Amino acid sequence: MRMPSSGGPGAPSAPCSAPAALRTFHLPNTSGGDGDELGHAMMMEDMFSISDIIEEEGFYTRRRTTTAVAKRPPKGTLSDPMEVPTSVEARKATEGGLDFLQRLTSPVFFSTREADGQVVTGLSELPETRPVLFVGNHQTYATDLGPLIAGVLEEKGMLIRGLAHPMAFQGFRASEDSTDEAEGRSGQAQQPGQGPGSAGLLSAYGAVPVSARNMYNLLNNGEAVLLYPGGVREAYKRKGEEYKLIWPDKPEVIRMAARFGATIVPLSAVGIDDNVDIIADAEDLLSLPVLGDYIRDRTSGIPTARNTDATPEIDETFIAPIPAPQTPGRYYFLFGTPIRTDPSMVKDGELAEDLYKKLKSGVEEGIEYLCTKRDEDPYSDFFKRLVYEASWGGTKQAPTFKP
Repeated sequence: MRMPSSGGPGAPSAPCSAPAALRTFHLPNTSGGDGDELGHAMMMEDMFSISDIIEEEGFYTRRRTTTAVAKRPPKGTLSDPMEVPTSVEARKATEGGLDFLQRLTSPVFFSTREADGQVVTGLSELPETRPVLFVGNHQTYATDLGPLIAGVLEEKGMLIRGLAHPMAFQGFRASEDSTDEAEGRSGQAQQPGQGPGSAGLLSAYGAVPVSARNMYNLLNNGEAVLLYPGGVREAYKRKGEEYKLIWPDKPEVIRMAARFGATIVPLSAVGIDDNVDIIADAEDLLSLPVLGDYIRDRTSGIPTARNTDATPEIDETFIAPIPAPQTPGRYYFLFGTPIRTDPSMVKDGELAEDLYKKLKSGVEEGIEYLCTKRDEDPYSDFFKRLVYEASWGGTKQAPTFKP
């Protein structure tokens, strides 16, 4: 359900006088704004026009399109189906950060033809069947998540529902749908570098806290789902871990997908890891005298998204590495050959292991392919790309390599 939320400075009651941004944080799929020149009874004033607001916000649509294929009643959780944003809503969601990042990184997309494995430019070869599960590699800081989802939405009209760490949502709703360990604790610790704007962007694009329950609900509804098995540990890399996959040993993602006959698509992304020079990683910071103990204490209350994963060698330390400033690289995304599943695979442990290895290899091979082919990109250089796109007034993207 779409809903506008506005408030003027003259509103006397607490709920109305609270900033619109705060109210919309607790109201999913809500767009907000503050009427600086309006009072409490703003809808009674001559200068107020609900039709103008509807047009400006872009949430009016003649046809409602939801992210889910299955028609099931909503459960009142974040993993419920949501309406696909209109083009205006999608554009407004990128304002104030994501659009700037897209201009800097000029992301390009490739997909793989299932019949012969041929890589093609664009997303024409993405599976049309649902549910579909995209499984990919986290790059350092995971700043490519927004451009990825926005790019797929713009080209295919498909809203991918991401599974994000509970702390990315910063509120009581995060603990409501996250893992048991996170319940009731999401407000106790702050995600490093996280702000309300990031939480709003995640909500606008339908992301939900990562948990088995939320993943089950999304796949059960026939959604397009995005999962990063490496989680925070893979996003907050150590020195020398460029494009390294840090995934759990157990193939639970295969079993979950097979339960619903989901199509799994390996997703490879490059452009960040080798353009980030890490000065100090989590191990360096924790080893510092005094400061290390302070950081350890501040992050001890952050819930883990791996509390059901028996993979002891993976330490999900929620400490961001410190980088040296560098010019941003171009973002490259490759959707690999789809992997088909069916419910008969759920109890076949050996087959699940084989498919998990195939999935992981698919992501790794895609990373290697992109790292090699981008050397052929005539506009991989930041300044050359920026000048080219500026010469077109930002209306044309710089071309890239031919697959």
